[in-house]
Amino acid sequence: MAFRIHHRSECRKDPCLARGPGQARRAVTKRPKLKRFARLGPAVLLAGTLALTPLSWPKSPVVCASPSLPSTRFGAPDPTITLAFVGDILLNVTVGDLIKREGPMAPWEGVKDILSRADFAIGNLECAVGTTGEPLPGKEWTFRADPATLDGLIGAGIDVVSLANNHTLDYGTECLLETVALVRQAGIQTAGAGANLAEAFKPVILEKDGVSVGLLAINMIYPTVSWGAGEDSPGQAIDDTWHMYTVQHVRNLASQVDIVAVYVHWSEERQEVPTGWTIRMAKALREAGAHLVVGSHPHILNGFDYDGTNLTAYSLGNFVFTTRPENPRLQIGAVLEVTVSKRGVESASLIPTRIVWGRTVVDDSPEKEETLRWLSSLSNAWQTDVDRQGNILPALFSDLRRHWAQATVTNLVRAGAIEGYPDKTFRPEATISKGEFAALFSRTVASPEDLETAVPPSGFTLCHQTDWQYPYMTYLASRGLIPESDPGWDPSSPCSRLDALTVMQKHAKQAVAQSVYEVLEPEEAGETPVTPGEQEPETSPPQQDDHSSAPFPDHIPANLRRFADLTGLDPASLDTASWAVEVGLLKGYEDGTLRLGGTVTRAEMAELIWRYTAGKRL
Repeated sequence: MAFRIHHRSECRKDPCLARGPGQARRAVTKRPKLKRFARLGPAVLLAGTLALTPLSWPKSPVVCASPSLPSTRFGAPDPTITLAFVGDILLNVTVGDLIKREGPMAPWEGVKDILSRADFAIGNLECAVGTTGEPLPGKEWTFRADPATLDGLIGAGIDVVSLANNHTLDYGTECLLETVALVRQAGIQTAGAGANLAEAFKPVILEKDGVSVGLLAINMIYPTVSWGAGEDSPGQAIDDTWHMYTVQHVRNLASQVDIVAVYVHWSEERQEVPTGWTIRMAKALREAGAHLVVGSHPHILNGFDYDGTNLTAYSLGNFVFTTRPENPRLQIGAVLEVTVSKRGVESASLIPTRIVWGRTVVDDSPEKEETLRWLSSLSNAWQTDVDRQGNILPALFSDLRRHWAQATVTNLVRAGAIEGYPDKTFRPEATISKGEFAALFSRTVASPEDLETAVPPSGFTLCHQTDWQYPYMTYLASRGLIPESDPGWDPSSPCSRLDALTVMQKHAKQAVAQSVYEVLEPEEAGETPVTPGEQEPETSPPQQDDHSSAPFPDHIPANLRRFADLTGLDPASLDTASWAVEVGLLKGYEDGTLRLGGTVTRAEMAELIWRYTAGKRL
């Protein structure tokens, strides 16, 4: 039998699962709309496309199905759960002193909003809680917190804590059982310790919208094997079989839930590189069926291993912990936000935090970028990157590392729309051709069957049947998205923004897309981070000055009147531009231009298609 936690929306229906007064979290209601591109993270559903089965036509060297990441589907989004993992939580010593002075929320005020926005928040409670027991003789560091400190975990939105570490037994088994009881009475589930072996290894099951996550907590750092729970004796979930016992539990759990997560206390303190046995254990757990492995004990951040489906976070460092100014890296932690579906880990991102005299705050200091760069360097050993926004990404292309479009391109690779070149590059700054655009867009919106069965319209002369672009150009022409014969649509010619947007607008107007397409609401206009040179969009068109010597022509749509490079555009092009601005595909550049007719790089086109695809999927 497992501990089972339903999402808060279900808890409100069941009084046995409801939180106490004042403890309810913010509910988020989603409705179909065109969502602007956002950084890869738990707030973003991975919009995608169908990965193509091998086609009989020659393929583009840039746009072809990727074998490395699972494909996502174009259409209704799959249900997901958002998890927020944090590292070590210590509620006494200097943190306890702060709580006595200012109350239990004092350490949490700076991060409670981030934790509360997740469906479930999980951390490592690295201390006993209670009043019973005595410090273990001969143990250098023993920690026991006042029961009142648990009010901070409740207020911050913590749902589950691991008790499988080298401190929850500091005051003996009686205090361990008291800790378990107090934490559960506070409405927080525990993993990794209990009254007997079965209870210590019992998983916590997290459920929402038909997606289930099973969480195990294991301690590999213990002073003696007597810390382990017995058949009829209290203790922790320890594994003295070189992780084979844990592997068996992971296999069993994998048959019961969609996603298996394991929180492991392992490796060595104050070491930024995991030990060899830690790496071997992570590999064994993943092979056994674990999608998420999160580590604690080093007290400093370690690197990440993410392959697009499974994620290992070797250490999340200290989160709420005593202040040690002599070692700055002990003061740096993170919130790891992970979005999972039935397929696996859809996305992961990191929000660095900093401990300032017992208070944990989001790190907005100049050192934040250095922290992310440092973590990316540590993650390179597992072909994983951490970008400037904190996105954790598989390192797919050597020339995209820390590039502004890395998250976007990774999403399209996951969707099966992009693979890259044989030399493992993407060449993001190269100009994209119309043939490459046709391939990328077609693979984004069409099924393999659609592409294989598309019949060229009468008079189709854009390319020959032996050309690699043929199935994509044929598909677009058969749908009336591009002309069947026009020198301007030579597959080798550069593709402009206006060319691409014209195709997207036509596609959006067709019946297959009408039912899921809706204009972005003005109040959400700031969701999309700008690409280099772009400006933040205005939520309303600028008002015309009555005294202006250069009034806008009447045929210019109101939402385009702030842009300076629209002279000479025909009405159809103006309509397309107005639509693209309205739905959030274009924002314009800092110099007041849209640059509709200029050439577009592969990175820029990937971003444009991702914005369109993300909106269609939502």
